[in-house]
Amino acid sequence: MLDKIKNLVKKLVYKLGVLGALHTARNKNTLTVVLFHRVLPVDDARWKQADMDWTVSDIFYNDCLVFFNRHYNVISYDDLEQSINSSIPLPDRALLVTFDDGWSDNIDYAEKISRLNQVRPLLFVTTSSIGKKILSWQEALYSSWRMGLLSDEWVRKISSLAEIDDEIIKNESHIRLFINTLQKSSSDIKEKFKKPISELEASLPGNNQMLNASELKKLYRSGFSMGTHGVIHEPYNQIESALRDMRESRNQLAEIIDASPATSMSFPHGVENHTLIESAIEAGYTSIFTGRSHLNKLKYNEINVYGRFNIEQCDLEDPSGRLNYSKMALYLFRRAIK
Repeated sequence: MLDKIKNLVKKLVYKLGVLGALHTARNKNTLTVVLFHRVLPVDDARWKQADMDWTVSDIFYNDCLVFFNRHYNVISYDDLEQSINSSIPLPDRALLVTFDDGWSDNIDYAEKISRLNQVRPLLFVTTSSIGKKILSWQEALYSSWRMGLLSDEWVRKISSLAEIDDEIIKNESHIRLFINTLQKSSSDIKEKFKKPISELEASLPGNNQMLNASELKKLYRSGFSMGTHGVIHEPYNQIESALRDMRESRNQLAEIIDASPATSMSFPHGVENHTLIESAIEAGYTSIFTGRSHLNKLKYNEINVYGRFNIEQCDLEDPSGRLNYSKMALYLFRRAIK
C-alpha cells in the first residue's frame, strides 16, 4: 500500500511539472549522456537469450526518445565535438544518446526508431566482435544459461579448466556470480575455458547477433556516429596493454567504416581509472565516456571525460512494460553535476 502511495505521489509531482521546472532551472548548462546496448521487440527470437540488464524493448526505447525530446535538447556527437572545439555552448539541457558493443539489433530496430525521433546516437564498437555470433564469452555463457544449454556437466568442465570449485547454477544470481568469478581469472586460464564456451556459443539458436562490416558502414552512413569500445570486450585493467588495444581498435574501426580515426571511446565493462584515462588520451581520444553516473559540465577546447547513465528497463518501466516518465525524471534530473 505504501509503495502505491509513493508511486502516485511521484506521478503527481511529475504531471504537475514540478520535476520539469527543477530540471529546467538546475540542469540548464549541463550535458546528460545516456547509455543503451540492445533494442529488441519482445517477440524477436533474440529476446529470449538476451541479458535484460542491457536490453530494452523497441516500444520502451521509443518511449525514452519521446521523453528525451520533451525535456532535453537532444544532440549528436558531431554537435558535441563542434561545441567543444569552437567554445560555442551547447543548447540548454543537452542530451546525447549512446550505445555500446555493436549488436545487430541496433540496425534492425534502433536505427529506425532513432531516425523517426530525429535522434542520432553515438555507437561504441567492439571491433573483434564485428560479424560474430555474440559479443563475448561472458555473453555466450549467460545466453547459454538462459536457453537451457548450460548443463551441470558444462559447468563442471568450465570450472575445472578455470581451476575453481564446481558451481551449481540454479538461478540468475548464480550465473552472474559464476561469470564474475571466471572474469577474475588470468589471461592464460581464460584461454583454457574459452574453448568449451565457444562450443556453447556455436549451439545458440539463430544467426550472428553482432553487426557485420557492411551493416556497420550502413549504420554509420545513416547518421550514427562511431567510437570505439576496445578490440576485445575485456576490462582494460585485465589485459596486457590497454594502450595498444585502444590504438588498434581506433585503426580497425576507421578502416572498416572508411572514416577518420574515432575521437571518442568508452571503456569495456565500464572499468576505468586515472591511468587508463591517460592511456586513452595518449591513444588520440578527445572524448572519453565512463560509467560514472553524473551530469557533465563541459570544458571547452579541452579533452573531456563524461559520465553516463545506463538505461535499464526493469528499473524504469510501468507494469505494462512502457516507460514510467516520473521514474525516468527522478532517475536523471536530480543527479550530481561534475
